[in-house]
Amino acid sequence: MVVYGPGRVLSGITETSLADMTDFLPTFANIAGISKPTTWGTLDGTTFYDNLIGNPVRQRSWVYCYWPTYNIFKHPSISFVYDYNYKLYDSINGGNFYNIRKDLYEQNPIPNGKLTPDEKEKRETFNKILNAALSQ
Repeated sequence: MVVYGPGRVLSGITETSLADMTDFLPTFANIAGISKPTTWGTLDGTTFYDNLIGNPVRQRSWVYCYWPTYNIFKHPSISFVYDYNYKLYDSINGGNFYNIRKDLYEQNPIPNGKLTPDEKEKRETFNKILNAALSQ
């Protein structure tokens, strides 16, 4: 993403925070100095404006994605959760868990029996996020 805002954002920086499409509205509202709209239902995005001005206070620790297929491709919609290192797909799409730092193209899912204790904890956390999102 390229951001241009002379006098408003730092120039020449590379910002690597996790950002989701839901984060744009809160970020734009924050840049404009206004509150997020309250009439649009639940807005669960997080502003990343503080990161752009060099004061990273609020950081996402994960991102949830839902891609509806509307049966165009004859397969179910896709849901997954990821962070900087790991990605978990919903059980309908195999429930595969990847180390996306080491396996960028997701060719080798990590079998449950090979997970480290930290990976087991991460997978469990991601699974809870997926279950909560899919139960809505």
